[in-house]
Amino acid sequence: MNRVDRLLAMIVFLQGRRVTRAEDMAAHFEVSARTVYRDLAALCEAGVPVVGEPGVGYNLMKGYHLPPVMFTQEEAGALFVAGELAERLTDASVQGPVREALQKVRAILPRTGQEFVNRLEPRMGVSGHRMDRRKAWLGRLHTAVAGHHVVRMLYRDGRDEASTREVEPAGLLFYGGRWHLVAWCRLREDERDFRTDRIEKLEVLAERFQPRGDFRADDYLSRRKPDAPLHEAVIRFPRWAMDKVRRDWLSGVVTETAEGDGVLTTLRTSSLDWLARWLLAYGPEVRIQSPPDLRSKVRELALETASTHEA
Repeated sequence: MNRVDRLLAMIVFLQGRRVTRAEDMAAHFEVSARTVYRDLAALCEAGVPVVGEPGVGYNLMKGYHLPPVMFTQEEAGALFVAGELAERLTDASVQGPVREALQKVRAILPRTGQEFVNRLEPRMGVSGHRMDRRKAWLGRLHTAVAGHHVVRMLYRDGRDEASTREVEPAGLLFYGGRWHLVAWCRLREDERDFRTDRIEKLEVLAERFQPRGDFRADDYLSRRKPDAPLHEAVIRFPRWAMDKVRRDWLSGVVTETAEGDGVLTTLRTSSLDWLARWLLAYGPEVRIQSPPDLRSKVRELALETASTHEA
């Protein structure tokens, strides 16, 4: 940590505590007590109101806060909600820094704000699938994307074939329940979309590259084409199932039309086989109107499932 970063961190450290000793600060920042005294003197010269009490320790004058990092209770609450989402949707390389950042946010809040967050935190939670923390590589990929560094990786594709690639990262996106790295692949000499959970080894190289155009994540997602042609299926779901359908069907619901005690729904899919297996979870109340191939696949799967459970 350079001195400027340490001085800023020292202000945050002081703001998060009523009083602290120079020895405690030296241990926290892994510097000597003499360095701490020099840093405290520099802060005072810069106008930061550090107050020292002989035999007790140091604190900041009551009411002092860093102007650029003041948060309202609502803003602090929103950041802690984002932290809960990060626990589910990112890996350890991001989760750790997010926790550290939130501790800094907590430290700079006034006492009423800290009490607000303390009451909110245990009453907040996000349920659902937790990512495999070992395989997203998000921390390293953030460095590569922002710094225009070439990445060398061992990648295993959808056919389970492994290859070593050198790529020029353009963007890091989350869709379809997975993180994806969009990059120019030097092996294929074309833009490719790599699922980060299929990366087995990854190295961010010192080599930098000149970006090939101005990549925008929103533009990429809007023009992204599926790997396989899409099929449309018209299915009547019971009303009670619609919340689950909207939540679980990642490709999105195209249309919904209320029909008695059910909802006539249009879904798009690149795989009727996958859709058939997914529909079995909803039981006999689901009615498939089209396509006929989907009805046949569901019937065959249901009979096959029943046969495996015969006494």
